[in-house]
Amino acid sequence: IDKTIGKQLLMRIINFSSPLIIWAVFGWMQNMIGRWYLGMFLNLEAVAAYTILTSLSYFVPNMVYTVCNAYIMPIVFASRNRLTKSYLVKYLSILAAGFSIYFVAILFLGRWLIILLADPKYLIILEYLPITTLSSIFYVLAMSSTLEIYRRGETKKLLLSSLLPGAFMATVGFLLIKELQFQGVVLNYVHGHLIYVVLTSIVVVKNIE
Repeated sequence: IDKTIGKQLLMRIINFSSPLIIWAVFGWMQNMIGRWYLGMFLNLEAVAAYTILTSLSYFVPNMVYTVCNAYIMPIVFASRNRLTKSYLVKYLSILAAGFSIYFVAILFLGRWLIILLADPKYLIILEYLPITTLSSIFYVLAMSSTLEIYRRGETKKLLLSSLLPGAFMATVGFLLIKELQFQGVVLNYVHGHLIYVVLTSIVVVKNIE
């Protein structure tokens, strides 16, 4: 009996974790592919500028997501009740309100943040910072909407939304960056996020009552 329970538990762990492992690989590729292509088509200065751009865009939303999930996830997993759509909307609205403050700060203090955290020579990224920040915010909100999917252990439903953005950025991104260079890598970054947001939102809407 113990062996049977152990095998069942192992299979549940594999079924839950395998999509996450695949997501981790494609997520890592999604984060790195722009740097690789910029290094190939431009130079290390462009790679540095892109790294600063994505860090400023994504760091605060991701930090908020990590902290909130550390508090919310145990509550959701411990509950026997399904997470309702109304509860999820309230949770996402609170996050969105916090993110909007950061977005406004980027609009008005972006130049100062670049100078303070990097160097004035990277002010070339200032014109792109609002759009990359906005796409990062939507990306994090989409990730935050998957609480109930994770609670049910139905991570396979998120496989397509995890794979397709990375695949898009690796293929179409090559052409975008080759032709448009830094503007191309920004478009690639934003498109990758939008694909994830759309596909994840479809899964969540279909599965949350």
